[in-house]
Amino acid sequence: MAGIDAFAQYVLNKIEEDPKHSIGYYKTTDRLFRMFARSVALRSMPELADDWWFYGIHLSRKEIKLTLCHPDEVRITIEDGKTKSASGGYDGFFELVTISTETLSVDEYARNYGVKPVTVRQWIRRGKIRTAQKVGREWRIPELTDIPRRGFEEAYYTRQFRSNDQIKYPEYEYLEGSTSVHITQSSDNNDTFIVEVIRQYNMDDSTTIEMNTSEREKFELFLITHDEFKYQDGGYSKEAKNDNSFFGLLEKLIISGDLNEENSEMMIADDIIY
Repeated sequence: MAGIDAFAQYVLNKIEEDPKHSIGYYKTTDRLFRMFARSVALRSMPELADDWWFYGIHLSRKEIKLTLCHPDEVRITIEDGKTKSASGGYDGFFELVTISTETLSVDEYARNYGVKPVTVRQWIRRGKIRTAQKVGREWRIPELTDIPRRGFEEAYYTRQFRSNDQIKYPEYEYLEGSTSVHITQSSDNNDTFIVEVIRQYNMDDSTTIEMNTSEREKFELFLITHDEFKYQDGGYSKEAKNDNSFFGLLEKLIISGDLNEENSEMMIADDIIY
């Protein structure tokens, strides 16, 4: 699929332009895309049944996957004649090809990214490699985890939560019943961090705490060590389209002026525009 090469180049260009990414991260991403393209080339892809079906390509820390999708509704936001954002639901969504990323030992990760193992272990202890996973006595790191930059980067963790959750955290009691944790640095003092512990089902009971650097590093290591807390670091996603596909038709509407600032949020379902 030509869309895979275009998407890979789009992601690699983004990585190259972003100063926070390293050469090692670029090379790892490039290698994974090559593996993904070879895997797709070996398979027979289904023909699109109508113009509303489209292929999607998604890259996350855990995997690259090709999907076949059919939207039942999509909310589009237009700004200055360009699509600002799109969201909605699907009545058809199928995963066709998935390439899972590997997790690396500390030594393997150090070799891949050109650093010393002792440095990697120090980063983990300081809560700077937030995607690290403790497996027995060893640490494993997803290969699409870049080396951390100097200074602090804002962090957002989500926690697997159930209504009958009985997990206790004696050291951090305010984490009980939490659904997410947001950590930012004070604009007035680089040694002060604001930790927001959010409870989705009881927002009035959310907690805000101030920590210094050593307290914050110890706290993040605690989150990293507990599997129910997952660091959210985003990803890339793109629809592989042609002129007659759903997104191709959408672009035609934008160009024609049927989508404009006055009706910037429109609901699209099947082939009817409301």
